[in-house]
Amino acid sequence: MASAGLSIQGVSRRFGATAALDDVSLDVAPGEFLALLGPSGSGKTTLLRTIAGLEKPEAGAITVDGRDFLAMSPRERRVGMVFQHYALFRHMSVADNIAFGLKVRPARERPPRREIAKRVDELLKLVQLDGLGRRFPAQLSGGQRQRVALARALAIEPRILLLDEPFGALDAQVRKELRTWLRRLHDVTGVTTVFVTHDQEEAMQIADRVAVLRNGEIEQVATPQDLDNAPASSFVFDFLGDANVLECEVAGETAVIGDASVPVINPAAIKGVVPVRFRPYETEVSRNGQGLKVTIASATARGGLTRLDCHDAAGRSFEAEIPRGLAVFEPGTPAVLRPKRAYVFL
Repeated sequence: MASAGLSIQGVSRRFGATAALDDVSLDVAPGEFLALLGPSGSGKTTLLRTIAGLEKPEAGAITVDGRDFLAMSPRERRVGMVFQHYALFRHMSVADNIAFGLKVRPARERPPRREIAKRVDELLKLVQLDGLGRRFPAQLSGGQRQRVALARALAIEPRILLLDEPFGALDAQVRKELRTWLRRLHDVTGVTTVFVTHDQEEAMQIADRVAVLRNGEIEQVATPQDLDNAPASSFVFDFLGDANVLECEVAGETAVIGDASVPVINPAAIKGVVPVRFRPYETEVSRNGQGLKVTIASATARGGLTRLDCHDAAGRSFEAEIPRGLAVFEPGTPAVLRPKRAYVFL
């Protein structure tokens, strides 16, 4: 399956007074798996629908391998799209659902029946549903239905595969299994993929790069590792995971947290008392030593970790995560927090 490169330049889309997309520019390399991540209303789905031709922007350009996508109808764009709620035809078998996009092509473009049947069999094997072609959607689990929807999208050999929160209707365990499977599927097919999600863990696990959106604008585009190590703004930092925030003295590459000096990963040209952020899972907890003096409010087991909720003498709340069995901190006991690293944003 040939991979296509996608280029989005200066795209804007408004709904009344609301800017759903505000001068968005983004390039997706051929064969790349890009996740669009952000809260509700950030513009993720509007951008996906604009690529598909279901929304028309007021400004900007979208090209695929240099071809003007905005001048094409949705059918001419040949994108595969998968929605959260499957959108399968209940009266059709699994095989007929997968073949639908091929069968409705104009006669001059429609493959022969034998070729369509062969393509359906290949896709059933690819999505690990071989032998289930004669079943109907109601006879499948939610995870199986979503695999059928993906197979149907791939049947037309799309230039771009667009996924709009495809696992949103599934339970947590099935989501985890399917996203691992989806990444393997992408590696096999190599089709350029744009994936919308509001689940940070999902995006960081399966995407090559992640574009974080806010209020119709792109805050940052980076690999998952770079997003984690070098978030571009306080919004990105806070959205990607739990954050502790504390106003303290900062000078160059060092923040003074309690009575401990903590390295600042993204040193800014700033001095004085400013908000400093640090992650619960990057916070050491001890019974004494240098750091921020707190009192343990609660301790909760989460898998192989213990989640500690704490507060300091000023009543400010903080969280820390430590390996289970490392130490036991009972509620009401004093402790000391020492972040391994901290972040400051202008």
